[in-house]
Amino acid sequence: MIGNATMKIFYSSLDMMSAATMPSRLQHVVIGEMAARLGGTVSFYVAEDPAFMYEQYTLRARLALSPAMDGLIFLRLQQFAYGDKIDVAFMGEILDMGYEIHFACENLSIGSRVELEDCFPTLYAFQIHEGNTDENPLYRQYMTADA
Repeated sequence: MIGNATMKIFYSSLDMMSAATMPSRLQHVVIGEMAARLGGTVSFYVAEDPAFMYEQYTLRARLALSPAMDGLIFLRLQQFAYGDKIDVAFMGEILDMGYEIHFACENLSIGSRVELEDCFPTLYAFQIHEGNTDENPLYRQYMTADA
């Protein structure tokens, strides 16, 4: 734990692809409430440009600085699924750096590779249900030539 004995420190990752339906201000509230439930506070936030959601450049650059935090709180699991499938490899990289991963909308927490493996059924069900296809309006809006 990076935070003191009573308070964890989290970075928040806003979902700019959801900004039309959930403004950033509301995302801060939702993520902040999850941080409080986890016994912590948000000390910094990142937000990806929708054009680069696949690569998550901003988050990767921030993580390369090895910030002093206990973990990251994402608005929703979809932030790892803007490509063809959920980016479980990137989740594993974050966990290997010693950071927890939390998803506010799904109320899902992953603190280790074992927990990541344990939640495979949830991740698989999410991917099947949410699927990044032309049926998904956000995918159609931002990730196809029809945009």
